[in-house]
Amino acid sequence: MPKITNVVAIADLNTILDLKRIEEHLPMAQYIPQKFSGLLLRILSPYKAHCQLYQNGKITVNGARSEPDARELVQRFAKILASVGFTCTVTNYRVVNIVGNHAFPNRLHIEKFKAVREIQEMIDEFNKSLL
Repeated sequence: MPKITNVVAIADLNTILDLKRIEEHLPMAQYIPQKFSGLLLRILSPYKAHCQLYQNGKITVNGARSEPDARELVQRFAKILASVGFTCTVTNYRVVNIVGNHAFPNRLHIEKFKAVREIQEMIDEFNKSLL
């Protein structure tokens, strides 16, 4: 049975964020502007997750196990920011990546997938030449 291991989502918080101020007030925040322009904010409960926050109010969340969990994480991080004094309104929410895994009962031969793709590309090129 396939299992989702991570859902990545992005959204706009519609506010300008003072990343230094957030880092000063939240113990699980890390902001090192020399290495990365965003602030990393972690939570450990009910499961490990984190977000990247940017000065322009954009947020990327990682660590959700489903799409509803990702949406809830965005809202949760918005509430955390509200506790520091930022008024956040979440818009433009969307899932950008889903990672999962699955244990296949038999061995997969990845090289066969490549060969099938190459054959499909040749067929596509041939069809284009007929036009």
